[in-house]
Amino acid sequence: VVGGIVGAFFGMPQLGAAIGGMIGGWIAPTQVNGPHIGDGPTQTSAEGQPIPWVIGTAGWIQPNIVDKSPRREVKKTDDGKGSGTEVNTFEAHQDFVLMVCESSETRESLMVGVLMVRVDGKIVYDMREESNFGPDNAKFLKNHTFYNGNEAQLPDPTCESFPHNGVGNTPYYRGVYTVVCRDINLTQYGDRIPQYEFVMVGAGESTE
Repeated sequence: VVGGIVGAFFGMPQLGAAIGGMIGGWIAPTQVNGPHIGDGPTQTSAEGQPIPWVIGTAGWIQPNIVDKSPRREVKKTDDGKGSGTEVNTFEAHQDFVLMVCESSETRESLMVGVLMVRVDGKIVYDMREESNFGPDNAKFLKNHTFYNGNEAQLPDPTCESFPHNGVGNTPYYRGVYTVVCRDINLTQYGDRIPQYEFVMVGAGESTE
């Protein structure tokens, strides 16, 4: 604006405005900032959260974190594609347990299983026949174990390895559907536990 006013005195307001715009760009350039690390939605972890009771098929259910390991640093080394220079990067990894919904033999609410899973809004597991998600499902299950909360259920070995638990002091999580997430790379999610969502299939009988 100032450049346009000054330029008008010399009969060249447009040239003055253009020069003023260039100077303004150098002094205070326009910035477009993407999301910062950790800006995305974080998985819920709170006491007293209500536990969903699924009848039929229901989703998208947001679970609650009920246990987790300490974060650990994992070093990754790249040989620089033969350049002779090693490049080291570091990732934050963590194990955690998600409580999804009610699933009890004694209360006749035992779940059939998980139909679909989203992580930060992206479908990563899909058991529908038309989805053709076979390889993706196998990849997901390498780091995730489903537990339907039956009365014979035993503690998960990953949970037993948590320093605050140990063998003989780890919850069984009977009566609820839980998912144990192992060695999850938090760095790829902005250094945070991502938001999981589940479509659950409840036990029941079809009627005509």
